[in-house]
Amino acid sequence: AFILQSSSADQGLCLILVPAAGFIFKSPVHNHISDGQYGTLFLALIGGVIPVTFLIKVFLRTIGRKKIFYLGIFHNIFYLILLTVAEQAKSQSFGFAALLFSNFCLGVGFGLWVSVLNLLSIELFPENRNAVITGLHASLGVGAATAPLLVSFLYSRGMWMNGLISLALFLIFFAAGTYFFKPVPSAP
Repeated sequence: AFILQSSSADQGLCLILVPAAGFIFKSPVHNHISDGQYGTLFLALIGGVIPVTFLIKVFLRTIGRKKIFYLGIFHNIFYLILLTVAEQAKSQSFGFAALLFSNFCLGVGFGLWVSVLNLLSIELFPENRNAVITGLHASLGVGAATAPLLVSFLYSRGMWMNGLISLALFLIFFAAGTYFFKPVPSAP
């Protein structure tokens, strides 16, 4: 249950990074995106979530929950890498394109990861499913609530980029750890 809740908190943190860092992306010092471009980022997120959640049953049948779990993590890692690329972009249009694609990856990762976490919570803890699902969603909220605090803390200390890289590395180690400790059953 701890691994599932930790996964959910990580997803909540990733989910709110862009809204929490909006002031950074709109800043003339950084990406200098417009309000309209900023709003478009969320359309990319939704464009990633909807098809994935609509097709989740197909994915479960064809590739199984273990691969869905890792694909969700991979998309979140790619999202963080693209945020880092966007931050380093010399061109405003390239930076915006990287942000747009990063949010699409976040949407895909969210759709995959949260769907499989909900399913695993029910399958692994059938007698306590309500409590585990509630804990899972509360952890998602804790991660989401932590994001603005983390962004402010890191940005005020000039460590915004290091924070993105550290979070990506954490997710890589998390994925490796879950691979070796096998909290996700292999059966589809």
